[in-house]
Amino acid sequence: PAQEASQEEQTAEQEAGGVETSEGVQTIVHFASRNGHILVPVILNGSTSARVLLDTGSQITVVSQQLARSLNLPSVRNRYVRLQTIAADVQAPLARLDSIEIAGLSRENFQVAVADLAIGGSQEFDGILGMDFLQAYAIQIDNSRNRIILSPLTQEVADLSHLFRRQTNC
Repeated sequence: PAQEASQEEQTAEQEAGGVETSEGVQTIVHFASRNGHILVPVILNGSTSARVLLDTGSQITVVSQQLARSLNLPSVRNRYVRLQTIAADVQAPLARLDSIEIAGLSRENFQVAVADLAIGGSQEFDGILGMDFLQAYAIQIDNSRNRIILSPLTQEVADLSHLFRRQTNC
């Protein structure tokens, strides 16, 4: 699926961007909906387009094994993370992206887990965008317009975000 963006996703990528408001800059990300899931376009390592599942329940961003191979991602030596999935717990190796970008918002030297994301023999997305990327933003999902609005959190709210995660972990 990497680099095989549909016309709808290409249009969404072109329309995505920042909007100035009285509360700061909001970034609008247009998404595709597949089987009730939100898929957003990202750019990895500055040039590879991919579709990732937005998952606010995931603490870490995950890329598929296939995408990790095509990017020749360097693994983080002897480091693994346990991923809890519907089917089972999985030990996934950690790797490092040079960069990950969504609608102009980017992070560099970004650690990700690498896992098999094929469900029922098919793979509808290239990765999972987790809270390790999203935690710096207030997130509004506008399903009627297929868009997500990301607004930078104030430092005070960002400083408290770890308390919320700790209290809601089950």
